[in-house]
Amino acid sequence: MIIPKKNSKSYGIFHYKNGAIIEGFCKSLVSNDFQSVDILINNNKLDTIVSNQLNNNLDNIYNCSNSCFTYKLDYSLLTYNDTLSIKNSITGGEDLDNSPISLEQFFYPNFYKNIFNESLTSEFTLEFQNSYMKNSIGVLITSENLKDEDFTNYIFELINKLPSSKFNFIYFNDVDKQDSQQIFNKVNDKIKYLRPKNIEDITSNIEYT
Repeated sequence: MIIPKKNSKSYGIFHYKNGAIIEGFCKSLVSNDFQSVDILINNNKLDTIVSNQLNNNLDNIYNCSNSCFTYKLDYSLLTYNDTLSIKNSITGGEDLDNSPISLEQFFYPNFYKNIFNESLTSEFTLEFQNSYMKNSIGVLITSENLKDEDFTNYIFELINKLPSSKFNFIYFNDVDKQDSQQIFNKVNDKIKYLRPKNIEDITSNIEYT
């Protein structure tokens, strides 16, 4: 349930759904008209959309009927430090609940993982498929992998057996990187950390995974 702010003409809220998709609703307190909302990054307007969709999940929570909206952000336009705002464009820019919010907070811990996943929708070119760095090994770092002693022991063994190889540890959030640095502190000088934005960032830096 949302309690409208004093003297407000509308009310609403938005949430992270999945991938790059936002969902929310916006309703007028003074009429039955559908509302329009502005999508802004760092107070710069990206788009204006009408809040006139039916969303059963949101309706069950907020009783907002067909006053909902969804919007897919373009990750190529965003950085971790940007601020997202969604405002009612009809009532003079009233903020929806959760607005403004930093993308770091809104998407955490999946911001960079989502950027990477979005890049996978693009087609591979022959040049792209053949780009790699010789004698370089990629290791995917996740919280699950780092808790697996068999996995970490195997990586230690590889690093010791292949002293001439370069090891690129692939990560998507800072917590996993910090945990990895602690676990592999004795061999950190042999590790390079890579947070990829697209598949090319991986293929151009490794030969084996």
